[in-house]
Amino acid sequence: MDQKQKKQRLIVLLILILIISVWRGIALDQPDTPVFDEFHYIAAAQLYAVGEEDANNWEHINWEHPPLAKLLLSVGITIFGDNSLGWRIIPYILGILSTVLVFLIAEALGFSLIGASIATLIFGFDFLSFSLGRLAMLDVFVTFFSLLAWASALFYHRYRHRKYFFFSILACGFAVASKWSGLFPVLLIGVYYLAVPPFFQRLGKLRYLASGGLVLPMCMFRTQFPGGPGRACLSQFGFSIESIGQVLLKLNWQLATLSFGCLAS
Repeated sequence: MDQKQKKQRLIVLLILILIISVWRGIALDQPDTPVFDEFHYIAAAQLYAVGEEDANNWEHINWEHPPLAKLLLSVGITIFGDNSLGWRIIPYILGILSTVLVFLIAEALGFSLIGASIATLIFGFDFLSFSLGRLAMLDVFVTFFSLLAWASALFYHRYRHRKYFFFSILACGFAVASKWSGLFPVLLIGVYYLAVPPFFQRLGKLRYLASGGLVLPMCMFRTQFPGGPGRACLSQFGFSIESIGQVLLKLNWQLATLSFGCLAS
């Protein structure tokens, strides 16, 4: 790709970002009350934002989900205030960045500039993606980190640079650390990594897949036990039988909910 093509590609991508950002940003702070499951996650993010240590309030942390997405939601509350804009600004930003990742993934898969642009517009104006990118819920975090993992994996396959492999595995861990349903794209990426390279490389990469895709989210989840949000810190890596049991129970709840949803649909 020469300099002229790179400049053209950048201009097209910036125009797409501008269009989708404006479209998704209209009345972002409306309604000014929580919608659907926002009620649960906003309450948890508010407690993280203020460093709540009152044990009576820990029930609002949503123990069934890992803490990363709720911690990121609390960043918006800390910067923009405890209001509807502060609740939704981080999902909005990640939703826009997700459209950029769709563009990069499409290009990595061999799409032309026009094809990548169409894929980006479809994702950007898709109503499910639009809605999740404007709500203080966990799904947009899983989507963003999963797309980041896939984009990095495809770049690694093309350029064979270790930094892309590292970013891919780190993003896998962040996806699962946001919501347990992030395990499913992680498993697919694991299959991709084990299937694409020559066999002699697979065993060496397996330990990195395990450490990035499983140990990281387990450590993130461990920060919620036993001290609550105000006392949680990354130095609390020691797992107890009780905390592992609670993690497995929460994961089982996620799988059961997913199975029920599939049957209902």
